[in-house]
Amino acid sequence: MNRAELEAGLKRISGITGVRVVGEDQPTEIHVVASPERSPKQVVRDVQSLAAAGFGLSIDHRIVSVVQVDEPASNGHRPSRILIERIEVSKGPGSEWVKVMLRHPSGEVSEGSCTGGGSRPSRGKAAVIATLRALDPVLSERRATVDLESLSLQSVDAQDAVCVRAAFYEDGVALSLIGSATIEDDIASAAIKALLQALNRKLL
Repeated sequence: MNRAELEAGLKRISGITGVRVVGEDQPTEIHVVASPERSPKQVVRDVQSLAAAGFGLSIDHRIVSVVQVDEPASNGHRPSRILIERIEVSKGPGSEWVKVMLRHPSGEVSEGSCTGGGSRPSRGKAAVIATLRALDPVLSERRATVDLESLSLQSVDAQDAVCVRAAFYEDGVALSLIGSATIEDDIASAAIKALLQALNRKLL
């Protein structure tokens, strides 16, 4: 186990500002500092799903401790992020159509759509591609591109989670980003949240 790489990966999870991993071959303690945007239980699940999908590590929730600290920006408001405005899913014979609308910090709304197969993973991939198309104005302005490298499903404490790995290209440099989210209602919304978790810090 490479502790530095695991800590760096966990710091990419939305809301996590600090991580310390204890252990040699396998983590025995994981200490996390996070903002209060989500519940500690959700943060722990994201830690478990990212460790499993990104590093092949099975993490017992009992070794993860979470401290939540509210750190407002200098203007007294929390930093803005790109948020999900609306998701539409239409089912057809053997295929599904996913439309994603995003709200940007400027207040503007962008949208993208994609058609995928009828399976659960296919719907998740279609949602990610639709989101990337909705992000095209932001990416084009920065002359950056993003490719979906993989989307995988993991079972964490009897609850499913989705992990998205994306390649971010800017100024001739490629960076692999990882995001994860538990599936609360549908894989489409979880896949979009996982992608935005991976990208938001790079885009803002």
